[in-house]
Amino acid sequence: LFPVTILSHLTTKEKRALVEQGIVACSQIKQQPQVLDQFELPLSKRKAIDKEIIEICNGVLPSAC
Repeated sequence: LFPVTILSHLTTKEKRALVEQGIVACSQIKQQPQVLDQFELPLSKRKAIDKEIIEICNGVLPSAC
């Protein structure tokens, strides 16, 4: 499991909001990307987060990410 806190493109405030909602793993964002909609992120930042999650999960067993 990879915690959302390792995502470099999210602010501390955004990470805290996710954790408070029970979103603690990158795999949860990968499975439910709409959880990021609440932050009204610019498209470029949203794409960067998506790419970062894919890179983190690359090579990891599908059950982990």
